[in-house]
Amino acid sequence: MDYKLSLKRPNEERTAIQFIAFIQKRRFKTGIGVSVSTADWDKDAQRIKTGSSAPLMKLQQKLQKEVDAILDIEMQIVARGEALTVESLRGGLDEKNDNEAIVMKKKGMSFDKWVDGFMVELAAGKRFGSSGKALSVGTAKRYKVVHELLKAFRREKRKGRTIEFAHVDVAFINDWKRWRADGATIGRKRVRPAVGVNTLANDMKILKVWLKQSYLDGMHDNRIWQRREMQKSFVTPERPRLSLEELKKLEVADFEHLRKGNQGPRSSAHNTVRDMFLLACWTAARISDIKRFPDLVQTMWDDAGGACPQRIEIIQGKTETFALMPIISPAKRIIDKYEGKLPKLPNGPKTNRILKEVIKAAGITRSFQKVSTSIDGGKPEMVKVYDAISFHDARRTCLTNFYLLNVMTTAELMLISGHSTEAQFFAYIKIDKQLMMDRAAPKLLEATAHL
Repeated sequence: MDYKLSLKRPNEERTAIQFIAFIQKRRFKTGIGVSVSTADWDKDAQRIKTGSSAPLMKLQQKLQKEVDAILDIEMQIVARGEALTVESLRGGLDEKNDNEAIVMKKKGMSFDKWVDGFMVELAAGKRFGSSGKALSVGTAKRYKVVHELLKAFRREKRKGRTIEFAHVDVAFINDWKRWRADGATIGRKRVRPAVGVNTLANDMKILKVWLKQSYLDGMHDNRIWQRREMQKSFVTPERPRLSLEELKKLEVADFEHLRKGNQGPRSSAHNTVRDMFLLACWTAARISDIKRFPDLVQTMWDDAGGACPQRIEIIQGKTETFALMPIISPAKRIIDKYEGKLPKLPNGPKTNRILKEVIKAAGITRSFQKVSTSIDGGKPEMVKVYDAISFHDARRTCLTNFYLLNVMTTAELMLISGHSTEAQFFAYIKIDKQLMMDRAAPKLLEATAHL
């Protein structure tokens, strides 16, 4: 497309520059939002006489940017296989101007208002992850938690004042970390718990997503999301696992003394949590998948003619990866006990509360050393297994115990766990360093015996 630039009113002291082109013998003319002094316009070169003037150089750059934008619209029309006409070029230019108007309107939006809009889109299923799928329910819940915290931070630390994008700087991030680490207490009531570095890292992860996405949307020029202060910094916590001997002890434990009152089924909740936890300890299933086991196992039991299946094949809910879990004797005993009709677990918090009672009642009272996750540092502390354990520790228990049996390859164990890489697998299992050395030392002695 041939074009020329000319002054709209060349006889006036200052006037606008216009873009003129002929398309299929029809004239296309539009202003491009740049005005210049008539004396500074070079008619032959169709450009501004900049000389060494910085303001005029900047104006010429703006002029060229606007011209390039029109030529880019022309290229887009042709690339789509459409005919280049006055109407199609005008339509493309109108769309460009509309988009710019929307961006300018958005640029007046504050950070907290932009986050409010993000959460509305998230609730409507219009926010997507790197996989191209809508964010999961669990991820959406984490966003909601931080969204509520952002509103509380605004009330408590900023007296309700708007949080602009420019306000989110290193001082803001440091204030957030201190605010979260200290928690909040009204009288004797803890209204917001104090948190450690791992929870703060999750906060930073979500704040970083919001700041980066709004930056890419053209909302601001604040690159705090690239700074070290917003990088994830996890402390790998020590998590409990149960040994094979402790699993046997748990299986035969009696919870009659935990029964409260004389009404209702006898210790049913404790037995349910114990049995489903043990099933997870022998299959490496996450709690989200264990909750699917009652329907899944019932179907497999019926398909097998009223017998326990030899394995459970499942697409894991969290990762959507395939896992094949062989049903070994301890797991079979649990499934046979219920004749394939496995009980359903209570909700997550109640399940973990009952699990702690179950582990303690089974006589598993040993302690282990737990690293401090305080933002202010701190010494490791000794904690009881029953105080620290959660249902997810069943998965770590299973994979670690299977690994220590030394009867399966890593690839075979990963087929059970559903991990896609060895790095993920070995970061997951819990192996005592002394135990690793006890296993490795004989091999080292044998290999060096001839020296």
